[in-house]
Amino acid sequence: SFDRVRPIPVGPRIFDENMKVWARRGLARPFIARPRIPQRMVLLVRFGELALKSPFVRRQLRDRLVENIQEMFAADRIECLIRADRARIYVEVNDVPAASRALRRVFGIVSFSDAQEASSDPEEIATRAVEIAKGRVPKGGSFAVRPRRSGTHPYTSQDIGRLVGRRIQAVDPGARV
Repeated sequence: SFDRVRPIPVGPRIFDENMKVWARRGLARPFIARPRIPQRMVLLVRFGELALKSPFVRRQLRDRLVENIQEMFAADRIECLIRADRARIYVEVNDVPAASRALRRVFGIVSFSDAQEASSDPEEIATRAVEIAKGRVPKGGSFAVRPRRSGTHPYTSQDIGRLVGRRIQAVDPGARV
């Protein structure tokens, strides 16, 4: 349970409140990473003007936004695990509708959407996208694929878009792009 531990991202690692106290006293305490729980859904949280700030200020404001999200989730008794990088915050939850209601009330969030984590293998991405499309694209309906990557990969976003589009059309030949 995460009732007593509030993870706070500090650089590339996540520390809880107790670890901050240990660090202030100069005591060493090992970092223990929590395993990712597979049945949880990931919500991708985007923030706006923080991206325009200097790296130091951006990190401070992003950390404050993470704390605000944690406090909102704690007040609503929603269990979550939060990770953050330079551009986004990732919130892992079991109860997506309750988490969505809570995120709508957090100041500083521009938008959020549900997401699925996958490896950077194009075949796995295409397989996951086809699974999602089966439930969302009506037979013979139209769809669009607008992929965006982060990091460096041997393929472009357009390559992924073409691969995913072909796979969805293979499953539903009447679908229009």
